[in-house]
Amino acid sequence: QVKRVIFQAPQIVGLNTEGTLQQKLDLLQTRLSLTREELGLVLSKMPTLMNLGIKSNLLPKLEYLEKVAKKTNHSDDVVKRMVLKQPTLLGYSLENRIRPRMEKIISAGLSADKVTVGISMAEHKFQDWLASSQLRKQRQRQVDIQKNVRNTSRSKMAYLH
Repeated sequence: QVKRVIFQAPQIVGLNTEGTLQQKLDLLQTRLSLTREELGLVLSKMPTLMNLGIKSNLLPKLEYLEKVAKKTNHSDDVVKRMVLKQPTLLGYSLENRIRPRMEKIISAGLSADKVTVGISMAEHKFQDWLASSQLRKQRQRQVDIQKNVRNTSRSKMAYLH
């Protein structure tokens, strides 16, 4: 993993390990409740996270994702699961990519954690994926409604007999 990190982001070697690098590691580990192994996995997949500013970049993204998770009634660890599944999520622009995609996903009635699927897609592919996901969700709701109607009818029939 170390070779991969150095190959993908050689500038990390020159970072001050006692200063900002340690603060970034601490931020990710404490904010997301990551184990050392999980932190290593995230960094091996997205080593350039260490080049991002804390106050100007990492923190606003984490705060936004946490706010959306809370607002959409997700469990406390959903942001952690999103970052573990797609560490590159934190590398995208909050204003130009994360927020607009998240808003579209939520407006479509999809779960906020689906952002890990849609974040890396080209815009036209994202729109196609969003439309098909929304259609699948609507079909599933119709199936669920039909099942509930059948179950309710069966319950009433059993009660009457």
